[in-house]
Amino acid sequence: MAKSAPFRRTLKEELRDPEFAQEYEAELQRLQIAEQIAQARQAAGLTQAGLARRMGTSQPAVARLEHGDYRGYTLGTLARAASALGRRLKVELIPPPRPMVVYSKKAAFGSFAVKYAKKPGSQGAARKKR
Repeated sequence: MAKSAPFRRTLKEELRDPEFAQEYEAELQRLQIAEQIAQARQAAGLTQAGLARRMGTSQPAVARLEHGDYRGYTLGTLARAASALGRRLKVELIPPPRPMVVYSKKAAFGSFAVKYAKKPGSQGAARKKR
């Protein structure tokens, strides 16, 4: 467990970069979707081929859905997968993760403020970046 401490520190520092944080969050979402589909399929006692038959698609298509690098998810495909697994699809709009970038009037001159919120809806301290 001690070996993960440097990684956590590095990740925490990297997440301060708004671009990195946005890409990290998108990647995490893709991994979570893939994992949920795979776990639900296994819990239903289905193979990828069995789920594919229920969805009216191919086994390779299901394998892509279960792969964390897949970027072609659509609501229709996710709804078909959920239905074939005896589940419901739930889509939520949630507040963004920290940090939130708040651009000031000075942004046109190359400076902006980065606000780190403690939790959604709370006020965090702002710091200037150049």
